[in-house]
Amino acid sequence: MASATSIKNKNADGLRGIACLAVALNHFVGAFFPTLLYRVYPDSFLKAAHPSFFETVFSLPAMTLFYNGSFPVMIFFVLSGYVLAAPYYHPNHDTTRLHRRLWGRYLRLNIPIATSILISFFVYQCHGYFNTSAAMEISPSQPWLRTFFQPGVSQMTALQDMIWQSLALGEATFNPVYWSLKAEFIGSIYLLIFYIITPKRWQFLFLLLLMWLIYFFDRTTSTPVFIYAILLGSLLNLIRVPKNFYLLFVIIGIFFGALQEASPFYHIFPPVLKWYRPYFYNAIGALFITGPIVQGFGTKFFQSRAMQFLGTISFPLYLLHFIVLCSFSCWLYLILPQQPIMLALNFALYLLVAISLSLLFEKYVDQPAIKLAHHFTSFLFKK
Repeated sequence: MASATSIKNKNADGLRGIACLAVALNHFVGAFFPTLLYRVYPDSFLKAAHPSFFETVFSLPAMTLFYNGSFPVMIFFVLSGYVLAAPYYHPNHDTTRLHRRLWGRYLRLNIPIATSILISFFVYQCHGYFNTSAAMEISPSQPWLRTFFQPGVSQMTALQDMIWQSLALGEATFNPVYWSLKAEFIGSIYLLIFYIITPKRWQFLFLLLLMWLIYFFDRTTSTPVFIYAILLGSLLNLIRVPKNFYLLFVIIGIFFGALQEASPFYHIFPPVLKWYRPYFYNAIGALFITGPIVQGFGTKFFQSRAMQFLGTISFPLYLLHFIVLCSFSCWLYLILPQQPIMLALNFALYLLVAISLSLLFEKYVDQPAIKLAHHFTSFLFKK
C-alpha cells in the first residue's frame, strides 16, 4: 500500500468506489423505499404510517449507514483534500504539480459534467424520464422523486449549465448530484491555492485563518462544512494514526457516519452554529474513517480487484446513476409487477446498466478529460 506521503493511494481509490456505490444505493432506496430514509432525511421523506418489520430493521442507524447519501459524499470531500494535497507533503515537495492541478481543475471536472448534462438533456428531450409517474405509483404524497426533470427546460439552460453553472453554482437542473460538485470545485480551488502559497512551517496557523475566513464570509448551512472536510482531509497526509487505533477510529467514523437527524439517540449531539447538524457530524465521521484506511487499514479489501474497479469508474458512476434511475429504473418499475422480487430485479438491472455505462464513460470521456487537462497544464508549465 502506498504510504501517506505518496501521490497514488490504492486504498483511497477503493474507498471512493465503495462511497460512490453507497450514493447509488441511497438514491434507489429514496426512489422506491422512501420511508426507509425518513430518520436520515425527515424533511425530504415521509414516515411510514404502519412500519413493517422490514422497515423497522432497515431504518436502524447500522443499516442506513449503507445507503446514507451524505456520509459517502463527505468521504469524497475528505479524499479529495487528501489526494490533491499529496504533492505538497511528498518528499520532493513538487509545487509544480499543485499548480498544474489548479489550472487543470476546470477541464478535469467540467468535461465529464458537461457530457453528462448533454446525455441528460437528450433523455429529457426524448421524454425518457419517468420519475414523476413512478412517484405517483409509489405514493401520491411522495415529494422527493417527482421534483426532478420538470417541464420547461430550455436548450440555453442546458448550454449554460454545461459551460459553468453546474460546476460553479451547483445548478442541478439535469442531475441533483451537481450541488456537491460545486462544493468540490470551490473547495479544491481554495485548497490548491492555499498549499501553493503557504510555507510548511506556517501551514496550521494559515489553515485556521482560512477556515475562519470561510466561516466569516459564508454563513450558509452547508458549504463551509464541505470545504472544511476538503481542507482537513489534506492533513491526513501529515497526521499519522497509530496502527493500534485503526479499528477504534473506524468505529468512531461509522458511529458519526450513521447519524440520523430524526433518531432520538443522536439528539445528544447538539447543533453546531448555523450548520446542518448531520453534515457536521458526518464530516467528523468521514475524517475518522478515512484516516486509517488511506494509511493501511483494510488493504486486502480496498485493493481487491472489485474495489479498484469501482474506484476507477466512481466519478462516471456518480454522474450517470441518477440519469439511469429516473429513466430506465423508473420505466421498469412502471411495467413490472409490484412485487419485492421484481424490485430486486430492477435494482440488479439498475446497477448493471449504470456500471456498464460508467465503464464506457470512463474510457471515452473521463480518461480523455484527464489527458486533455494534463496536456493543457503541460503547455502552460513547459520549460
